[in-house]
Amino acid sequence: MSTEQVHARDEVRAALRRVTGCGATAWNAVTGGCSPAGRARVDLENGRTVFAKWATEERTATYLREEWRVYDALRGDFMPKVYGFVEDLPLLVIEDLGRFHWPPPWTLDQARRAAQTLRRVHASDAPKGVGSLASYRDEFSGWQRVQADPAPFLSLGLASASWLDAAIPALIDAEAALELAGDDLLHFDARGDNLCFADDGRVVLIDWNWACVGNGVMDTASLAVSIHADGGPRPEEVCDDNGPAAAAFAGYWASRAGLPGIEGAPTVRALQRHCLRAAFPWAARLLRLTPPA
Repeated sequence: MSTEQVHARDEVRAALRRVTGCGATAWNAVTGGCSPAGRARVDLENGRTVFAKWATEERTATYLREEWRVYDALRGDFMPKVYGFVEDLPLLVIEDLGRFHWPPPWTLDQARRAAQTLRRVHASDAPKGVGSLASYRDEFSGWQRVQADPAPFLSLGLASASWLDAAIPALIDAEAALELAGDDLLHFDARGDNLCFADDGRVVLIDWNWACVGNGVMDTASLAVSIHADGGPRPEEVCDDNGPAAAAFAGYWASRAGLPGIEGAPTVRALQRHCLRAAFPWAARLLRLTPPA
């Protein structure tokens, strides 16, 4: 988290006043996240501090509106306190969670508490209008893409061409067996930088713009990979064995992590490589593949 000052636009400052009822004395930049949205911890004239996030282009405006859909409808102790939303910018204002513990580091107890919290999310009623996980079927056909063009994946140095030739039929079969349909509400972006541990023991989740309905194991598997990638316990200690889910996530990142960078999202490829290094060996273990060279 940075202390660099943000020079927020006049309309952002005015929108914050509409939500909080008072002006700001300082805007302190918050780093992180994969989108170019504006983010700041804002000190208010009344002595409080809030977290503000606002759109900087049309893509982040869409993400913020999707996120607000969830904040406006979903209730649970895993949700932060929400102060308000200004649609025309848009601008979202929630409680300042910066004083809490944001992993890493991870302990096994924290990892399991986070997974348990996701399971309570899965049992919650889904807000109207959230999408379906099944609509991402093509996104989880990454090993098929790697088979068609293996060069970007092989450029990462995680496996040899001979290993890939031998293993990829099993990886493709596993991701094809993945069950996406279901009735669970998924956060679907549960990572260490999207959750924190409050002083009262709660696990609080932020960044809800990818929420959808489907098979909850995809949420838990994604979290388990993120935890291990950040130096925490192995995925097997957090998530039930699920070869198709592990293969699908590994394939998702394997088909993307070696591609050129994304304009406007400079951290995405590095994050994908970071997660792939944890997901790829997990998938190989669950599918009983020869360890990649």
